[in-house]
Amino acid sequence: MAQLAGLKKERMMFSKIESELKSYKIYSGFLNLSKEHNLELDSITSKKISIVKSLDTLSEGFPEHLQEFIVLHYKNGLTIKKTAERMGITTRTGYRYRLQVLCKLKVIFQFN
Repeated sequence: MAQLAGLKKERMMFSKIESELKSYKIYSGFLNLSKEHNLELDSITSKKISIVKSLDTLSEGFPEHLQEFIVLHYKNGLTIKKTAERMGITTRTGYRYRLQVLCKLKVIFQFN
């Protein structure tokens, strides 16, 4: 039973990470605007922007194939199928890359 609870908790964590990654493009734009115009942002937006900065920093240390996956799928908003086609991999491998990214990013979301 405890194992099932652990799996459910991990699935919820992955869902949260995926949600943040899908809003990456929006908050990355806010980050650029706030830098350009010295904007004051509310606490929620500031937190989202700090997540964007963390994602950028952490993903720089990822293998090239995962960095490419992040750019195509999360930053450019392509589906996993389209991302896989662009990368010349199978859709199944695309899903594996997604899971690898989520596992690697799990660390920053445990502290936010």
